[in-house]
Amino acid sequence: MRRAATVVAGAIAIALALFCAEFVFDIRTPSSGLAKQSALGASASISLSEYNSKLAQYRKQYGEDRVSVGLEGSTGRITVEVDGKLVEESRTARRFAGMYGMFVVRRDGADPAIFPFAINPGEMPTDHEPNIERLRGRFEERLPARLLAFNDNDWTRDSCVAIPGAETGLPPRLARWLGVRSQTHCIVRWNGPTPGSMVVGVTLFEDNAWVRPFAPWICRTMTAAMLDGIISSDPAPDYAACVLVDRPARTGPTGSQEAFTSDVYEVRGRSLARVN
Repeated sequence: MRRAATVVAGAIAIALALFCAEFVFDIRTPSSGLAKQSALGASASISLSEYNSKLAQYRKQYGEDRVSVGLEGSTGRITVEVDGKLVEESRTARRFAGMYGMFVVRRDGADPAIFPFAINPGEMPTDHEPNIERLRGRFEERLPARLLAFNDNDWTRDSCVAIPGAETGLPPRLARWLGVRSQTHCIVRWNGPTPGSMVVGVTLFEDNAWVRPFAPWICRTMTAAMLDGIISSDPAPDYAACVLVDRPARTGPTGSQEAFTSDVYEVRGRSLARVN
């Protein structure tokens, strides 16, 4: 009896190890010898209803000239002052709106290829964002100055595709269970000394604690689907990047890194190699 129990326990342990290797660590994806850096941020929107309500309430009570209501966009903090004295402080929720930032890939001895992007999942970008001033203002303390020493003409954004969650490459039932909402991916081209191209995909989920442990496998699966769609009509990009926004409720104050996770890949024909 004990031997049978030991065999069963061993079989369960082996099955669990294989499951984790495949779906948690994604060990079948080879590693690339390239180097990467990234600086990413989640943008947020704020409803002005609470701000407008407090403004109307206090102006009615004290008069327009005596009241000042302030709203900090980076935190959602609302302050109310009457005659210059703070009388109330509260916060309004910041809701996830999109992702922006830049990925950097470097081959041995070569200048880096830099890929800025700003993507709201489920929407098509309409302008040349992020501009370099925005990137410098946001990331100059996190990146070496040389990586921000370029101008807006050094990169271009080509075609973009916005798709619903059911079409992101995951099995439909799994996509529904994980709460995949939408995705937008774009081709970004670096025109600097070491030209290159990268497909950048941003996928938005419902707030779901089950996504993060399996993020390597989910990212690779979604990125492979993006790549298949691109190769069917255009040359393959040199690199691919995946951003999963799996905890949008944690967008929080400007600078929060809890709402998302990301991976970068070297594209090798129709296969991917993870850049660590």
